[in-house]
Amino acid sequence: MSAPPSEEVDISEARTTAPVVCFLHPLANGRVWWRLTEALPRRIRTLVVEQPLTGRIQPPGLTRDVVEAARAALSRTGVDLVVAPDLAAHAGAELVADGSAAHALLINPDTTALVDQPGYQTPALTSDIGSFLLDMAPYHEQMREQATVPAEGVETMVEFSLRSCAHLDEQDRDLLHDISVEHMTRSIPFDIPAEGVAAPPEHTWFTRLSADPERFTVYCGEIGPLSEHIRTVVPRNVPQARMVRASPTTGYPWLEQPQALAALIDDLVTRGAPESADVPHT
Repeated sequence: MSAPPSEEVDISEARTTAPVVCFLHPLANGRVWWRLTEALPRRIRTLVVEQPLTGRIQPPGLTRDVVEAARAALSRTGVDLVVAPDLAAHAGAELVADGSAAHALLINPDTTALVDQPGYQTPALTSDIGSFLLDMAPYHEQMREQATVPAEGVETMVEFSLRSCAHLDEQDRDLLHDISVEHMTRSIPFDIPAEGVAAPPEHTWFTRLSADPERFTVYCGEIGPLSEHIRTVVPRNVPQARMVRASPTTGYPWLEQPQALAALIDDLVTRGAPESADVPHT
C-alpha cells in the first residue's frame, strides 16, 4: 500500500515513451493515492508530490508550498496531466498557468473560489457543522492565542473532515485517519492570520480556468452543497468549462471508485479532454 516515489521526471524523455501524470494533495502524503496509482495502466507514469509541512493549511500559503514542491520535482519541463483535489486545485491550476502541466483534472475543487461569482449562494449552517463548532468551542481561545489545539482538538477536526467516508473500506478509513492526524499534528502551530481570515489569493483555480478553460477538466461528485456550487457556478460563468459529473459521495473518489477515475485519467492523457461541456462519468 505504498505510493510511488517522488522522483524527478525528465519530460523531454518521458513524453516520447509514456504520458506522465502528477498528483497533488493538501495532506502532503502520497499514500492517499495508492488505489488509483495501482489502477492506472502501467504505461502511464505517475509522480506523487509531497510538499513540506509548514503550518500553512489554507491558500495562498498552502498553494505556494504545493507549487514549489511540484516545480522542484518537475525541474525539467512538466507533465501531461496534473490531478489536484480540494484545496490543492489552486496549485494544480498554477502548474497549468505556468506551463508545467499541459492539462489539469480538478477533483471537487475548493468552493471558496466561487464565493463572489454570480450564482453562488451561501450555504445554510447544517447540523453537523453546528455540532462541530460546539465540539471545538473548548479550544477556541487556545487556537486564537497560540494557533494550536490539543490532541483532542486534532481528533475532533479529523473526525469532522472524514465524516462522509463511513462507507469506504475500513483499511482506507484507517489510512485517511492516520494521515490526517499526522498532518494536523505536524502542521501545528497553524499559520492563522491575526484577523482570522486569510487575504484572498490573486489567482484561484477558478480564475485560471476562466482564462483558459480548454486546459481544465472539473470532476464533481455527489457531496451535497459543495457539488451544487460547482455544478451551478462554473458552467454559468464559464460556458466552455469541461465538467465531469460523477457518483462518488466522498471527497476521495480515487479510493471510492479507483477504476472509474483511472479510466477517466487514461482518456485524458490518451484521447485528450472531453469534447462536451458536461460529461457524465460513473
